Amino acid sequence: MKHGYILLWPHGMKNKDNILEIINNKFKVVYHKSFEVDNLEKFMYSLYTKENKAFIRSKNNFLLKKCKDKQIYLYIFENHLNDIKLYNDTKKSETEWDLKIHIRNLYNPKFSNKNRRIKPLDKGISHDHVIHSSDTSEEMPHICSLLKIDYNKICVNK
Repeated sequence: MKHGYILLWPHGMKNKDNILEIINNKFKVVYHKSFEVDNLEKFMYSLYTKENKAFIRSKNNFLLKKCKDKQIYLYIFENHLNDIKLYNDTKKSETEWDLKIHIRNLYNPKFSNKNRRIKPLDKGISHDHVIHSSDTSEEMPHICSLLKIDYNKICVNK
């Protein structure tokens, strides 16, 4: 069984029920839960293990400066699709990629200049992302380990 996840950052918590509905329209959500993260910066560096710290800091500057809440929310869903594509040398599920972009277009904070665009998002949508998501099911053990979730119970022994 293949699984993916979407992690909701603190500034997106007000949209968690709407995001659950959007995910459920594409995939079957098998687990969702709120977590309190004591140190958001440390958690981010643990999450983004393949990228350098300077890039992570700049990528998540909004999150580190603006989000004082320690709550994150995790959705784990089944993904039976065999739709892995190569995006800039990174393997990603095409459906999960499309879902991530759709949610970000809906809920990321907006630029003050509605014509400003940073692809792949729509015009006017900032890159102050409300979600982080898996690219492939190989990332599941890592997020489960970070949040102390029994990976075997949720993703293997179903």
